[in-house]
Amino acid sequence: MVRSGTTSEVLRATLSQDGRAVVLATATLVADDMEGLQHRDHQAPQVPAPETLKPYEALTEDFATWPIYWRQVEGRPCRWPEEQSAGTPAWRTWLRLRGAGSQDRRFAAAQILLWSDLAPFNATMAGHVWPNRWIAPNIDLYVQFHDVDALGEWLLADAQSPLASGGLVAGTTRIWTEDGRLAATSGLQMMSRQNPAYAAQMAQYGAGDAETPSR
Repeated sequence: MVRSGTTSEVLRATLSQDGRAVVLATATLVADDMEGLQHRDHQAPQVPAPETLKPYEALTEDFATWPIYWRQVEGRPCRWPEEQSAGTPAWRTWLRLRGAGSQDRRFAAAQILLWSDLAPFNATMAGHVWPNRWIAPNIDLYVQFHDVDALGEWLLADAQSPLASGGLVAGTTRIWTEDGRLAATSGLQMMSRQNPAYAAQMAQYGAGDAETPSR
């Protein structure tokens, strides 16, 4: 614990591997049912409902080769690359974890953190052809949790990458519930790195073109 007061506290955690710190996390928590300013000035994106959209495994023939973490996720994109021109660094997808059990507030917060971490990279890649010489691992992530009670089965990750320059890539995400509530907002910074799988991806998929954005 870093600091504790009557209505809030600040916690810090370090995740280490082989004696080396790999993740540093700080959380500011406030008491439930605090009184204060009240307003709601936001509107959820107008997108198709998740049950009307196809999952990734029905949209691509190589889903079995996707990274294992994506195969633990059921994602239903609002737009698929064939329907989207390259050069739009944005990504809207309904997401849920496969086989998820009870969903208390801790689970809800962890799920929001996961989507906030994954979504901006997909938004970034939507603006570039596939395969790409570059990947963009995260170097920091900041999440504001707004409404994590009774989130429901599906969450909409609404992500944009407004700028990539000088080796750095910016990303923002809003997480929405099916009933239009803003559950969280987040921002992160990514850092461009050479894609180690680029040669293999080029050999498998061939060169992209301006009309074939990355997934």
